[in-house]
Amino acid sequence: MVTDSWVLTVKTSEGYAIDQIKSGLSLKFVCTAPCLTCVLNGATVQDSKRCTSCNTITKDIILYKETCIDRCPAKTFYDDSTYGCKDCNSNCLECNYENGNECTSCDPNGVAPFLDGVVCKATCPFGTYADRDLHKCMPCQAPCQSCNSGPLDCNTCDFKSEKRYFEAGKCLTGCDPGYTVPLDRTDFLCVECSSNCETCAIDPKNCLTCKPKGAAFLSLADNTCHEACPAGITVGKPGVEKHCQTCTGKCQTCDGKQDFCTSCAKEFSLDEAAGECLRDCAEPKEANKMMN
Repeated sequence: MVTDSWVLTVKTSEGYAIDQIKSGLSLKFVCTAPCLTCVLNGATVQDSKRCTSCNTITKDIILYKETCIDRCPAKTFYDDSTYGCKDCNSNCLECNYENGNECTSCDPNGVAPFLDGVVCKATCPFGTYADRDLHKCMPCQAPCQSCNSGPLDCNTCDFKSEKRYFEAGKCLTGCDPGYTVPLDRTDFLCVECSSNCETCAIDPKNCLTCKPKGAAFLSLADNTCHEACPAGITVGKPGVEKHCQTCTGKCQTCDGKQDFCTSCAKEFSLDEAAGECLRDCAEPKEANKMMN
């Protein structure tokens, strides 16, 4: 039998070529196309649809699970040494057509649904985020150093960037009022000031100003906010509303003015009338006046 593209030679069971087909003679192929060879079923009978190799004159030349197909299915790749399909890496949904360990897509319902380069991963590495629509690890964008659900949903900021200060998912040139970077941190993370502070520096509890309602008095003794100036250790600062200045000089506590002492350190004696702290050997001012 001759066609435009190929020649079919038919032989008898004894091996003689048949060059003429007469009426009543029918051709019978052992294997069903596109199988070139098929599997034995039992000792002598062949199952014509269970291929063991494929006919290369057809388009279905790839052997996969006893079937001849034209392209390997999902989760498999083509092995040209066997003209067959082999399984991709277990995490791949699809893989490089010639390398089963190089994934081109990942199973969105699998344990590693995100493609990072050619590898499927459960979580995306630092500097990338998991795009749940594309099922890929996508790079963060500057000034983000790391990010969450989008390229500019920052987790940390690039330390070399002008916008290196991280605050509430944003990278800034400096912390907003009400936030500060604690002295013991090196990651430029802006931390919110403590509840009574309106602004702070170096430490969240180190207040620079107090909120106008509630504990509105700023004690300069320890930079904390109070409902009134802490008695004894501070007094109101003249001309500055709600600022409490510390006692000065040798005063341990004071009253009215920061240098009018009400108690002294151990090595000093208190001149109550003058509000001064004197060394133990010194005489009070009132006594000096009487002598004069």
